[in-house]
Amino acid sequence: MLNTDYRLNTLLTYFIACLPLAIALSIQIGRSLMFVNDRVLLGWHSINLVYAIVFFIAYGKVAKSNQNTKAICYGLLLFAHVESLLGILRVLEITNFVGESTRFFVSLLWGIFGICVLLVANKYRDKILAHSALVVFAISAGKVFLFDLSDATPITRVLCVLTLGAALFVGGYLTRKINNWS
Repeated sequence: MLNTDYRLNTLLTYFIACLPLAIALSIQIGRSLMFVNDRVLLGWHSINLVYAIVFFIAYGKVAKSNQNTKAICYGLLLFAHVESLLGILRVLEITNFVGESTRFFVSLLWGIFGICVLLVANKYRDKILAHSALVVFAISAGKVFLFDLSDATPITRVLCVLTLGAALFVGGYLTRKINNWS
């Protein structure tokens, strides 16, 4: 009887973890097929932030279970981080704050988001969350080097690289601190 309850709880945990992922992916795929310009729909610009919250909640539920769900946790956090980054970008685009001259600001906010994720991981002593923040730093660094520096003026290039370096320095410090946890 105990073995059956454990299997049922394991199956329920996997179902709870995969359900938001399946719903979010189906809505995302359906939205991309149905709408060419989703700016005309009220509220669609922030749907990525809603998805991110759903994925973070699902991660919290799965991480609290005492089962071996490390791969599911990393998957949920990957989707949560990507949706958060896209949400930040979309909200800034809708407010017309992001243009050709200010696109490095998005990378700055992404780096700040990565640092915030590391600070939350440090507060709750969550190694999986802390290691997943490295994805945010990698995406932010890739955006800086591939997009932000391509057509930027020399002053903007220097500011982008200094900002990225500062974010990576703080992220590295927090990651080293996290790796010393017992």
